[in-house]
Amino acid sequence: MCTRGYSIIRYRGRYYCFYIGTDSMPDDLGTRIVNEIPEDPQAYQAWLATKRAKAAKWDKAVQDSLKVKRDYINNGEDEDCSQGSEISSNKFSPWQLHGPDVDRFPSYVPWFNDTFNEWVYVVDLDREVFTVDHAVHFKLDKIPRHDWANALGFSDSGERILLPCFVPEESITDLLLRLDPPAAENLRMYTDLNAKMVTAKDINDFPPSLRHGPILYARIFQMYQRQQKLVLSHLLLGWEPSELHFREMVYAILCLASAGSSAVELVYSQNLREGEGHAFLSKGVETEATTEFLAHLGIGGHLEGNEPGSAPEGLMYWFQGALVLVTAHLNHPGVLEESVAQVASYCRAKHPGKSVNAIVISIEHVVLVRVYADGRVDHTRMMSLFALQTHYSKDTRERYSPLAIEEKEREAKESLAILEAKTRRQKVRKMRQQGIDGGEESDEHRSRDDKAILDRYHPASIFNSANNAVDRYLGRDMVATEPTFMALVSLLDATARQRLPKSNPVEGRLPTEIYRSMIANIVDFETYCACKMVSRNFRDLCQENLRIGNNAVTVIPNPDTRSYTHAPEPIDDDTPIDGDINTSIRQRFGTRRGERPSQPPTFRVVQDSTGLSQDFPLGAGRTGSWQHVIDEATWQIIVGSEPGRRSMICGLEVAFRPAPR
Repeated sequence: MCTRGYSIIRYRGRYYCFYIGTDSMPDDLGTRIVNEIPEDPQAYQAWLATKRAKAAKWDKAVQDSLKVKRDYINNGEDEDCSQGSEISSNKFSPWQLHGPDVDRFPSYVPWFNDTFNEWVYVVDLDREVFTVDHAVHFKLDKIPRHDWANALGFSDSGERILLPCFVPEESITDLLLRLDPPAAENLRMYTDLNAKMVTAKDINDFPPSLRHGPILYARIFQMYQRQQKLVLSHLLLGWEPSELHFREMVYAILCLASAGSSAVELVYSQNLREGEGHAFLSKGVETEATTEFLAHLGIGGHLEGNEPGSAPEGLMYWFQGALVLVTAHLNHPGVLEESVAQVASYCRAKHPGKSVNAIVISIEHVVLVRVYADGRVDHTRMMSLFALQTHYSKDTRERYSPLAIEEKEREAKESLAILEAKTRRQKVRKMRQQGIDGGEESDEHRSRDDKAILDRYHPASIFNSANNAVDRYLGRDMVATEPTFMALVSLLDATARQRLPKSNPVEGRLPTEIYRSMIANIVDFETYCACKMVSRNFRDLCQENLRIGNNAVTVIPNPDTRSYTHAPEPIDDDTPIDGDINTSIRQRFGTRRGERPSQPPTFRVVQDSTGLSQDFPLGAGRTGSWQHVIDEATWQIIVGSEPGRRSMICGLEVAFRPAPR
């Protein structure tokens, strides 16, 4: 059958994805992968060592390709810039991985199921796990040879689940990161702090004239949130905070939340030249043009002599004046308390007598902390930054109730019984063809057989099932998580202001209106960022005239942003669309006849070259029929502030587009 899929090998956190164009069902490709794994313990260990040795060669080729020579950056030639290779081009070829069907450059994110890839099998050489569709997990050395495929089922929403009745308990596992319980000493320390729980600030704490910046970057974060939610739903709980992709994602979130600081910039997509694991950004014009190296976020590209990626190495560091603690599973018992105690202990030991704002972040959740000069500690409740309804790295029995699993097991047993009956009837037909009377086969039998085969083997019910699960609650997620992002923006903005001298209107040499006009005409992004650090008054003036990079545009307040208070509340996404379609749409979006459904806020964009302004919503770049964009321009998101160590968020382009009519 022309059933497509992926055979994936995971080694040192990277996924090596081999595309299989046909026969990818469990009884074909899946069985071939499983049968390759020896059952004998000694033979298994030898096989595992061989596989890891081969993958280590791949890893070396990857690392050599990610290290870029510094003298290559400005030569403008398409020659080799990688280390450890004299003959390869700048582009990382699948042939370098000794496998012609490697589908793309190895990264920390694998391919997922979609309409064109029905089955995905992962042999995880790091954790010794065999995973099907990123949701069913077997111990690599204990896969039941004859029953593992029977244990593959579907939930009512079409998500892949494990049916435990078909396999022994010892063969089932998960991908969860095992954490040590919080230290008793840290929990006692938290108790002694007498920490006060406080409410985080939100968009309403910003003056109306300064809301457009936080709203703009919240909109970008929502697009990033949608891009990453599928990945996080399947993989997050298995990531170590010290791993590059974890630290890079945390750093990207913080950069977006800095909302217009030097740590985040939008650049024209047309000014980028792509490589494998990196890109080159052309800056300036004609003879003054320069080229900047940009790593692909989370891939590990870097200039020789630099560490991979953009994020700081440690799990505790300073960002824009705020202390950041990166941790995992912030929602586990005691982790929040231990993290707050660690922050307070560090601040008291290293910065006694000073007030410190801190961020404790695990990607999915955030806690904001304030340590005062006198030792008092305030912190917010744990807030959701990503609303992940299901974690597929968990065992199915942790994701669904026993009753729901038992019902699916019963349905699967019925389907298997029908298939076994069909097998017997096929033997009867063969006997009849040989002249031996074997009875008749009814139309009812054929119908039941066809349905059983469809239910048992055909993966159509999971086409985009994970994506559907992500999209189903998207509007609800924005309402749930936007306040968290705004709280991050508010804390970083407050921290930056605390470091600036207070302004007195009479101290300036020129009237404020003159400064406002001068700042509005700054076209250089570096100068703009420097002005924000002069005083609190200058920071306000710069935030009123928001520059998003060296892109010849400025974003200023408009009625939409001035009146914005929160993301629009969606009606229940599960509301069925039946009857009158217009009535159903009005019910779903909470609108009456003649009213427009809720739309994203628009932003007033001023073009430097003409001085003309127009209101646009911000959307994803190069999508659908929205091709008439301002200057036909789409922008990429660049995070980081250190030249040579900045990163580009891959696959996320944004553009100001005309509002749909």
